[in-house]
Amino acid sequence: FGAPEPDATAVEAYYKDHERPFMAPEYRAINYVTMSADELAKNVSIPDEKLREEYEARKADFEVPETREVEQFILDNKESAERAEALLKQGKDFAQVSKETAKIAPISLGAVSRPMLESQAPELANAVFGLAQPGVTAPVETPFGWHILRVTKIVPGRRVPFEQVRAELAKFLAREQAVDQIYQIVNKFEDDLAAGTSLDDAAAKYGLKAVKVPSVDAAGRDAKGQPVADLPKSPEFLRTAFATDVGRDSRLVEYGTDGYFVIHVDGSTPAAVRPLDQVRAQVVEAWKNEKRDEAAKARAQAIVERVRGGADLAGVVAGEKGLRVTLPAPFTREAAEPAQGLTPQLSALLFEAKKGDVVMAPSPEGYVVGKLRDVRPGDPAADP
Repeated sequence: FGAPEPDATAVEAYYKDHERPFMAPEYRAINYVTMSADELAKNVSIPDEKLREEYEARKADFEVPETREVEQFILDNKESAERAEALLKQGKDFAQVSKETAKIAPISLGAVSRPMLESQAPELANAVFGLAQPGVTAPVETPFGWHILRVTKIVPGRRVPFEQVRAELAKFLAREQAVDQIYQIVNKFEDDLAAGTSLDDAAAKYGLKAVKVPSVDAAGRDAKGQPVADLPKSPEFLRTAFATDVGRDSRLVEYGTDGYFVIHVDGSTPAAVRPLDQVRAQVVEAWKNEKRDEAAKARAQAIVERVRGGADLAGVVAGEKGLRVTLPAPFTREAAEPAQGLTPQLSALLFEAKKGDVVMAPSPEGYVVGKLRDVRPGDPAADP
């Protein structure tokens, strides 16, 4: 539906009668400090000898086990396995012997290490890793049958060199050291604030940065409605900012992994209705939407009255531009199909109606009119 342009009087009247949608939320001016092990770790330098000590202490972590590329086929009985072994010893192709004896192509196990294979079948691990070089094993029996395996490639085990893991070790040890440091800083920081030190001075004392935010609402937006950048990603942050009294420091709050923040609330701007000049466009659009809704409701009500008076719904709609009649498939109370216009509100009204009744209900697009064509009673015997 189209809507006329409201005059100044209508805009002002609507604005006065509908203040809540045009309220500006409470804004707070805050100053906050964050401290985290990850940030501290960036400035921690670990001596080379410590890195090498850690490397030796954790050398098992850097051992890459030998791997072997393996394929196999499985036979049902010992006789078939022995026949396959004999054919292989005659020099026949592994894949061909598999098809002749097991009736299938070989199955690739990929690159496996001894621990990996032992966890699945120790017997196979012993056979595969018992070969001194690539080749074919003797038949091996497991609960699944008789296996013949071929090793096509051997990749020797090795230890990852120190230089390749130096950065990883440095990051690990730096964070460990930073975790120890942050707990010391947190305790001293709290003591300083409790003694009356300002947030700015306490931050400077420990090399931390105090961040000022001139205005932020409870959803993290500034006075222009834009998200405030780089706020700590914790649901507790804004809750704490709005739960702390103006002029006071919050408690020290833990967030993330070994991270903390503390907030000083510098000021508060209470929630208030925005001046009409700031929201005139929104007020005009809201007024138009209300008029469109009123027109749609009146149009729907007129259709209902005509059909209740005996007119055919399809005939009434045929003369209405942009409207059409749909015939939804039978539906239950819980399974009305929104795509067919069967909104929850309309469905509820239809299940209260009698056959032939006409009802109307709001929908996301406006209003929907429905006429109850038939009722099919439930049959408890059909569903034990």
